Amino acid sequence: MSLARRGISTEKRQRSKYGMLRGKVVDWIEHDEEDGLVTLTIGFADGTTFDVTCGTRIIHAYHADMSSGDEVRLKEFKKFRH
Repeated sequence: MSLARRGISTEKRQRSKYGMLRGKVVDWIEHDEEDGLVTLTIGFADGTTFDVTCGTRIIHAYHADMSSGDEVRLKEFKKFRH
């Protein structure tokens, strides 16, 4: 049964979907465009990042820890074949 059918509000669903990002302090934001895809990266003060890659729809979104200098993916949100 979908969350909407259970009476859970849209706002609550949005908060729970990216809950680990709530309250984080944004340090920097950058974007890049290559081969018709746009990547948006948000860097947080704790050394983690949130990346979203879009074409005509979201291709890939994930949260990663970059504090060691290497990317360690903490959670994958969306990954589509393009």
